[in-house]
Amino acid sequence: MEAQTGGTAAQRKQVMNIIWGAMVMAVAIYWYVHLIAGRKEPNSSVGLMITILAVISVGECIGSWIFNRITLADVSQKISRAQLGGSPSHADDSLEQRLQSTAVICLAMFEAVVVYGLVGSFVGSPYPNTFEGFAVVGLLNLVMYRIKAYPTIFGLLEQLETLRRVK
Repeated sequence: MEAQTGGTAAQRKQVMNIIWGAMVMAVAIYWYVHLIAGRKEPNSSVGLMITILAVISVGECIGSWIFNRITLADVSQKISRAQLGGSPSHADDSLEQRLQSTAVICLAMFEAVVVYGLVGSFVGSPYPNTFEGFAVVGLLNLVMYRIKAYPTIFGLLEQLETLRRVK
């Protein structure tokens, strides 16, 4: 039984790394599509739409980081309580799922920023380098999430695995 549950954290880490890699590859694919399709002639009537997409993108990025921080703090608190007083084992699985779901949601929000830039490029953004700007912001968030959030998530997964072994 221990070997079966012992692999859970490692498997989740592997899946999360694969998902992150797929998101980064998607950005590369969007960039390739942008290069192939080219940029439409600037259309001043879509300037407001591009500005709105930029504001939405900033909101998504900030919101994702806040969501991540709140979720990780909550999960960490629940793990601490479980370590002190014990909790039902099914809670461990739900916390693992919550950690993985949080990562997927945040990564998807960062990738969406790049898609907005691609849309802006296709509709003829009047602003130079619209796609490139959105793509860099999305890619930087993806990389920073991998550098900053993944170690914390992986540490929480390890704590859950240790907690499971103790029970």
